Amino acid sequence: MKKLAILFVLVVAIIALGCNSDDDGPSPFVIVDDEGVLILLEWSTGSGLQQAIDNADLDMDLILDNNVIRTSASSTSFEEITFEPSFPNGNYDIDINYFSGEEAVDFTVFVNPISGENQNFVAAESFSMEQARGAVFSPFLNIIKVDSTYTISRIN
Repeated sequence: MKKLAILFVLVVAIIALGCNSDDDGPSPFVIVDDEGVLILLEWSTGSGLQQAIDNADLDMDLILDNNVIRTSASSTSFEEITFEPSFPNGNYDIDINYFSGEEAVDFTVFVNPISGENQNFVAAESFSMEQARGAVFSPFLNIIKVDSTYTISRIN
């Protein structure tokens, strides 16, 4: 019986150590899609959609090995990048740049499967007035692509 009690204490200790609360944040989110993923950047300045686009211009970059693979830099709409399935496997970053404007901005990045399956990743953040023009969240997200699997993590 004493051996069983010691075994029980050891099992509980191993479980407790495995459930460490000092983790590195939320678990990554995984999307599997043979058609790739669509990355959308939207923002608000406290008024309507068109007013947000008129008041501030945010841009978004998809980066692999310190090289910009794709940029979305529209001044007349929100931003979007198609992460093509033909892009090489690797560890990608998403940077968000406050290109122009003088307004505080709340922004949201959505990562959705192109096939339309009901799985998406959402991350939100803000640029304050002090951070406005020229500020960058670099990197804001990390996406690890392995074939048709996209593992997404929030960085900042």
